[in-house]
Amino acid sequence: MARILLISCNTTTEPYPVYPLGMAMIADALISTGHEVCEYDVLASPSLGDKLESACTIFGPEVIGLSIRNNDNLNHINAESYSDDFKELAKQLRKISNAPIVLGGSGYSLYPEALLSKIGADYGIVGEGEFLFPQLIAQLMNCSIPKNKIFYASQNKSVAAFGSSYRNPALSKYYLKHGGMLNLHTKRGCPMNCGYCAYPIIEGKNYRFRTPANVVDEIEQMRDQYEMDYFSIADSVFNDPQGHYLEIAEELVKRDIKIPFTAFLKPSGFQRENVQLLKEAGLKSVEWGTDASSDTTLKALGKDFTWETVIHSNRLFAEEGIAGAHFIIFGGPGETAETIEEGLKNFHELKNALIMACIGIRIIPGTKVQQLAIEQNLINGNDNLLEPKYYLAPGLETKVVDQRLRDAFNGHREWIYPLGDQDLEMVTMFHQMGHRGPIWDYLLKADRKRKRAISKNL
Repeated sequence: MARILLISCNTTTEPYPVYPLGMAMIADALISTGHEVCEYDVLASPSLGDKLESACTIFGPEVIGLSIRNNDNLNHINAESYSDDFKELAKQLRKISNAPIVLGGSGYSLYPEALLSKIGADYGIVGEGEFLFPQLIAQLMNCSIPKNKIFYASQNKSVAAFGSSYRNPALSKYYLKHGGMLNLHTKRGCPMNCGYCAYPIIEGKNYRFRTPANVVDEIEQMRDQYEMDYFSIADSVFNDPQGHYLEIAEELVKRDIKIPFTAFLKPSGFQRENVQLLKEAGLKSVEWGTDASSDTTLKALGKDFTWETVIHSNRLFAEEGIAGAHFIIFGGPGETAETIEEGLKNFHELKNALIMACIGIRIIPGTKVQQLAIEQNLINGNDNLLEPKYYLAPGLETKVVDQRLRDAFNGHREWIYPLGDQDLEMVTMFHQMGHRGPIWDYLLKADRKRKRAISKNL
């Protein structure tokens, strides 16, 4: 059996640090096949160089895996690419170890050839690596040099591959303190048709569900093993048309789990009894997959709901005391100066909700937005898009839209644009004080208190 060093390369903390779930799944798959695994997290290890050299010297890895989650900061105003950091990390590893370097992770899977070439790694795995990585290691340990550099996982693997309660104890403590939660999947795949999104490319277009019992078993085990007292459901969208998410909620209620959680939800298809069940199951806050702020731009992004549906969904959850945050992209397909004004007006209809806005859509290979950008001569069809390029609807100027949003968001504490260092420091402070999960509810409570105080003094 082999000694495998796994490194999570993610350094993104917006809007909060997220446990490297992909690395955990790979670690569990390797451990279950008899390999010895050492996990290293760049985000959780400030003094990278010394600790990494020590890990390589003491552990002596025979294979090194780099898990790449984010390739850039998804910020059109202050764009920052991480590919040079990955290249530098691989360069450091080459100096202290002769072990072959294997790339993987959702971020790598979007740019496999470009990243493999730039980083100078030996191999890459595109898609789900729980099966392929152990197979590649077996080949390498048998001194069988693979003919290919890049391996592609087939879709529709068994759901058992991504159901695991394994988490690194030290990293669990770090992310509970700095990110306020641990995370898990209840399914993989996404049949939605959002024009900018990579989930269907990475996970496939069909849902693959874990059983509710299996999901809740994992939640109980993480509670007992890692003292998890808040969790995040990391599905692309938790609420599916089949109602599988409600079965999970019923299982949580049945077992009387009582651990608060958050999830990504599509603002569509909710009845009040659904919301009440989710609340009883522990749903504490919601990250809404709204993404646009008018019917025109929602349709242009490929959304199958209207702004009226957004208002209805938000109201149902707000009335049950469940805080939400809407992430809105300005400047996407169909956006004009008029739709921007319409969107800003629409925000006033959302109660008990934060609104976080950004400008421009990060263009990802294989998406409808990429094709549109090519058709509109905004990018070259041969661009591998590893270095971030953003879609902004023709006729709009970044500086003009940026200033309009700054003016409109000024004075609205529950409207956040742009997300800055001060906001991130506040999130970190809340988590270090012991608060868990996204802090939407704390921010909204503080804003309501401020408004009541202002009203009282008028």
